Amino acid sequence: MNTVAPEYNRRHLFVRRYELDWFLADLTSLERNLLKSKEFLNRHLRDLYSEDVVNEWFDLYITPVEHQINTTFVEFEPARTKITWPRRPLI
Repeated sequence: MNTVAPEYNRRHLFVRRYELDWFLADLTSLERNLLKSKEFLNRHLRDLYSEDVVNEWFDLYITPVEHQINTTFVEFEPARTKITWPRRPLI
């Protein structure tokens, strides 16, 4: 995320649109792969472990990644629709 836009740039929505589109497309692909992996793991881990152990594992390792992906989409959504920017320096 920082390679697309450092914190300051994200705060003021100064991003390169083509890099943002490329980044979000990759992130969407990652999200799809994570969902497929989650479904696969959910099916097979339940054969080996109790439901509470599986739920704990997902809460520890999968849920934080899902949360970060969703946060990133929400954070960059305004930049995807922005068409004008104020002049610099920002005061």
